[in-house]
Amino acid sequence: MELDPRKSRILTCVVESYIRTGEPIGSKMIAAMLEDTVSSATVRNDLAYLGEQGYIEQPHTSAGRIPTHRGLRYYLDHLMIPQPLEQATRSEIDALFNYCDPDPDRVLEGAARMLAKETGCFAISTTISRQSLFVKRIEIIPATAHTVVILLLCSNGMVKNKVCRVNFELTPNVVDFFQSFANGRLAGHSLNEITARYINLMAFTLGEHSDIFAPLLAAIYELCREACEGALYRSGTGNLLQHPELRTVADRGLSPFVPSALWGWLAPSVWIMQGLFPMWNTLRGCSAECSATH
Repeated sequence: MELDPRKSRILTCVVESYIRTGEPIGSKMIAAMLEDTVSSATVRNDLAYLGEQGYIEQPHTSAGRIPTHRGLRYYLDHLMIPQPLEQATRSEIDALFNYCDPDPDRVLEGAARMLAKETGCFAISTTISRQSLFVKRIEIIPATAHTVVILLLCSNGMVKNKVCRVNFELTPNVVDFFQSFANGRLAGHSLNEITARYINLMAFTLGEHSDIFAPLLAAIYELCREACEGALYRSGTGNLLQHPELRTVADRGLSPFVPSALWGWLAPSVWIMQGLFPMWNTLRGCSAECSATH
């Protein structure tokens, strides 16, 4: 359902004020923001209507209004005025997608990083459902006499890899045999079809050699499961602390360690982590750590 012009302007005021401040906005402030003369009573009636339709809500009874997910979506689809990009920014974005044979995961990771950089916000990108993907081919690349790199190439261009060690010598004939065997039974099959049972049936057809090739089959199964699960990428965690509603918290928590004049420069490289410790791999390379226990 499309909103009339006045209600659209009121919703725009609510959304854009919330984006700037992170705080609810009242009817008097909205009336002051509108170009023509609209009374607070009229604004309140329209706010009530927008609330009934699910575009805005009140955090509590005496508060102003903030947009809901539906209100934000309507704003993005119908009300937001796109701003032209500077040529340098456009060139940087074009370069991100200028791959001859792109890996979707790599593109998504770069997209999250670019979006966080250009918006100054926290950005998340994630893959769509991968239930329709199928195996394009399997490649076995010898690394040493007893180690191979297994590549799984999927129908959407995604590539997964895993290093696998075996207890037999990987001669060219052995590698060619297993690669041909794996592709003959996996290429063209949906990732959902490649279950543990299906891998066991493949092993059974190898007869007396099933135990020898079991590590390679197990690695391929793990790659297929990883490809099915999808991926989520995030970037710009430090940008959150630049927003007004969190800036006070950031200043209070980091002021003993970082001068306020340097905080804007450091924020993009700051990570906020919450969870069980020790997280030594995550924290390795950090110059400072802060923690609190309540």
